[in-house]
Amino acid sequence: MAAGEDPPSRVDDDPSTAADALSLHTIADADVYASQEQEDGDFALALALEEQENERYARTQRISRGDDPNRVDATPEVPVDVPVEVPPPPYRDDPNATEPDNLPPYRDNPDAAPAEAEADEAAVEPAKRQAAIVRVLRKLAKAWLCVLMVSTFVTITIIVVVVVLVFVYGKTPVSKEASKQAAWDASGSSDYDLRLPKLYPALEKGTKDTCKSAWDEYSRSLSCHRMILSPAWDNGDAAEANAAGADPFFYSTAVCTDECKRSLNDLQRAARSCLNRTDRFDFGAYGNDGKAYFEAGKIEEGPLHVFTGLSERYRGLCRSKHSFADTKWGTCAADLWMNWGIVGGKNEAHLNGLDQFMQQTSVKKTVQGGVQHFPMLLRTGTNGTTSIRVKQRTVGPGDRETTCSACTVDWLARKMRSFEFGQVLDPATGEALGLSAFREKIRSALARCSRAEARTALRNADARWTELGWWCKDKPCIPSIDRPTFSNETMAVLHGWPEDSEGIVMLRELLEKKQAPAKVLEAAQVLYDGLRAMPCGYGFDPMMAKREILPRSHIVARLCSDPCRNALDRLRQQHGALFAEAARDRTYEPLFRYPTTAAEIVDRVCLSTAPGSIVVTPENLCAPGYAALGWPEWIFAGTYGGYPDPPIRAQILDVFSRGMDELADRLEKHPRNCFHGDEDCARTWSKMIAESACNTCAGEIFIGVQGTWKKTTEEFLGDRDVNGTAYVAAAKKGWRTCAKMYGIHLNEREWQRKWRERGLDVYD
Repeated sequence: MAAGEDPPSRVDDDPSTAADALSLHTIADADVYASQEQEDGDFALALALEEQENERYARTQRISRGDDPNRVDATPEVPVDVPVEVPPPPYRDDPNATEPDNLPPYRDNPDAAPAEAEADEAAVEPAKRQAAIVRVLRKLAKAWLCVLMVSTFVTITIIVVVVVLVFVYGKTPVSKEASKQAAWDASGSSDYDLRLPKLYPALEKGTKDTCKSAWDEYSRSLSCHRMILSPAWDNGDAAEANAAGADPFFYSTAVCTDECKRSLNDLQRAARSCLNRTDRFDFGAYGNDGKAYFEAGKIEEGPLHVFTGLSERYRGLCRSKHSFADTKWGTCAADLWMNWGIVGGKNEAHLNGLDQFMQQTSVKKTVQGGVQHFPMLLRTGTNGTTSIRVKQRTVGPGDRETTCSACTVDWLARKMRSFEFGQVLDPATGEALGLSAFREKIRSALARCSRAEARTALRNADARWTELGWWCKDKPCIPSIDRPTFSNETMAVLHGWPEDSEGIVMLRELLEKKQAPAKVLEAAQVLYDGLRAMPCGYGFDPMMAKREILPRSHIVARLCSDPCRNALDRLRQQHGALFAEAARDRTYEPLFRYPTTAAEIVDRVCLSTAPGSIVVTPENLCAPGYAALGWPEWIFAGTYGGYPDPPIRAQILDVFSRGMDELADRLEKHPRNCFHGDEDCARTWSKMIAESACNTCAGEIFIGVQGTWKKTTEEFLGDRDVNGTAYVAAAKKGWRTCAKMYGIHLNEREWQRKWRERGLDVYD
């Protein structure tokens, strides 16, 4: 642009342009407000139309059903003086537009007739809805029928399975009380007419015919009250007796009858015919029919055990005032029960009842006497009442402060005589009591009694222990004998397997982990249950047996007892095939071979002079006799690797010569002094014989058995390695010494006759 020229004009500078801009701005603002007003109106119209449409649809439905409450037949008259409200005309975009005359009728008007299409739609809608409902109902019916068919099939299947299980495995288990009552009813028994063959299990197939016939003949009717069959008294457990309702005083008159005693003596005839181990009851099917009078583990093994068990129970319950004159209660069992709450059972190698006695005598006091009335069961089977004049008595913890009856002293004395190493357990700890600790417990109880017999009982017990070589001058003869150390395996022989034993723990862990094959787990469960139920545990090896078991006749006798061996036999017979199948898995083979290996070693340890017979006394068992001679391994001779062959005659002569010399010296110091009928003394000497060179089995290899004595002598004298003169001298000394052990006394003439019979007169 040149100098002095006017600048070109701009639109912004033009006044008209500015006016136009202003007017456009004003128009734009007006249009904004108008648009907003238009939108509000449209929105209100849309809402009104939607509401009218909803009302129209609802009214159409009511009209189609013919129940429109708003329908009127004529227009109501409007009063003149009432102004009529005229609705505003519908909204129109162009207010100047004219409304055509041929508009369709307003559909929301209730007086307007619906269009043809609308009427058809209204008529079809209920039919569609009804068809839909029918379809739903059909589907529900089909589903219900399917469920009914499935449930019926499942129910029938369950019923069939239950019927099959009941048929195969028997009826639903019943309670012990119901099973006992059912067995009693089925046996036809009554008090004083006990049908023992119907109450006890049937005999095994291997039972001798003579045993079967004797059992059927002499046990068909036992003239005793049924409580003679109760084992609740046997272990001296007051809680067990109370639970069974076995009151020793209440039943004393009913049980302790002369008829029962005679009937038990007759039963002995059956027992004499059943002396083999195979003469026993078959427990396999007992109780499967819901009838079992006796509980498992509390039933005798066979006819011989029934006789001995019932006879011992009768003696324990019926010791009477004929033996102890100061007993006012009729029997010693009743005396102990009524004075102290103690049960005097036939099994005495425990401390049951001792704590009860010590507690009741712990405070010094006087118990008043007088005439008292007590209920009891009469011989007729009815309840009666008896009156007893009870003496006043004193109790106290001091020396001789307690009035003890003769029955009480006898009970303590019998308990003291029952001691065996490892047998008596401390109730507080469960550990085996040593000799000194056991003696102190019984001594402290006897010291409280005022009777002089209490001191006598203590001296007699000490004398018995001295004869056995246990007690010397108020203390154990040697410290190691006081409380010998026994392994868990040895304690298991006496008391069964405890829960924490290695084998039981291993089986339990195997079952809990459930990682083994199904057949192995099944066999493990059976083995676990069997071991826990067995009265004895067999887990020792020959070395352990040689050290802890074989020298002690009471442990060997327990191991070889019929309850223990029969339990092992039944485990093998009933489940042997299952164990053999599970043992195919090499990992578990040693575990499931246990019953077989245990039976093999037990059969060897239980070697006796009467093989196959029931062990009645321990002197027939070979193991304690061999151990007494210093050669316990002879029991395993020729059977296990590392053990010597059977001994030669020269060795036998040397061993027996030394053994007889020691035994003769011992008898000089402590001769046998048993009175006739003294069962406790006889039991002591039976134990001494079993653990000496006079053991019948040990003596068999030196002097032979009846019928072969002369032949045995000739074999020894014919052996070039045997000194004949030494053998004859040792054999004669053995015969004389063992006769003293057995309580046999012969004059010299009688001995000379025996030498001739046995071939020992060759050098006379």
